[in-house]
Amino acid sequence: MVASDKLFYWLFQYQPDRILPLLPDLPADARGYRFSAPVLKEREYRLDGLFLPPPERPELPALILEAQMVSRRDR
Repeated sequence: MVASDKLFYWLFQYQPDRILPLLPDLPADARGYRFSAPVLKEREYRLDGLFLPPPERPELPALILEAQMVSRRDR
């Protein structure tokens, strides 16, 4: 896990609904997502984040987070 992944994991692990303002196409009442960062394969292909909708809202999409951070010096 690179340094930026730790930041995003920290941001979303206890308050996963922080992702909702970034997704205007979701319904206004789309709350209750569960956040995790699962390993997909034994070679450590890891998602930066996975948001699963609440069980009572199966019509909401699962959300996959890919986080990219760039230092201002690198621009």
